Amino acid sequence: MGRIRTSRDWLATAGPKPRQSVEISFLLSAPGTVVFRVEELSPHCRYVGKFLVRGRSGRNVVRFRGRLRGRALPPGTYRVTAWVRGHRARQIRTTIVVFAGLAGRADIASARLRDTCEGAMESTGVGGPMGGVAGVRATLDTTKGRRTHGPLGAALGTLRAAADAVPLVFFAFAALAMLLLGVASMPQPLGTSRAGALLVHHRGTIALAGAGVLITGLVAFIALF
Repeated sequence: MGRIRTSRDWLATAGPKPRQSVEISFLLSAPGTVVFRVEELSPHCRYVGKFLVRGRSGRNVVRFRGRLRGRALPPGTYRVTAWVRGHRARQIRTTIVVFAGLAGRADIASARLRDTCEGAMESTGVGGPMGGVAGVRATLDTTKGRRTHGPLGAALGTLRAAADAVPLVFFAFAALAMLLLGVASMPQPLGTSRAGALLVHHRGTIALAGAGVLITGLVAFIALF
């Protein structure tokens, strides 16, 4: 994967439409799925989410509108890291600043240098370009942007980060699989209703369907991550 470039290193959530998005370009030597990971560097240090792009051989252009999962990113400084799926060791990255409105050159330059993850990395002794975010993530309450102290806070932070990293479709797979397996494991009804008869005759099929949904979700999760 070649060097990542942006048409502009900032975007605005309001104002003229051309200012509300940024073009991200990169080169691929062969077609592949590119993973884009978004992390907030300022005012908070936290993982935000990721999105996938099907890339073709040669130059690719992606328009980033400052939205993830249908939600607009709040104003702040963000690091976008990209890699071809299956080749995470070959990462490229860039920094994009999100403003609530138009900003001057001095404001943009200053915002690009803000990185609360770097300071947290030094205080926690966590090294590496990705380690700062991972180390701080376990001690931050990302919903309120405040630090949560103690073992319970660290555990909640880790669970919250893990949940944010999993797309909602996998939760839907898990819920459907549990529903089907739960129906298949219900005891045989005493009555002679039509629903009871269907359950008796198709219990095995329902159980197989639930197992199939669960396996499909697991395979898709492994392939994605």
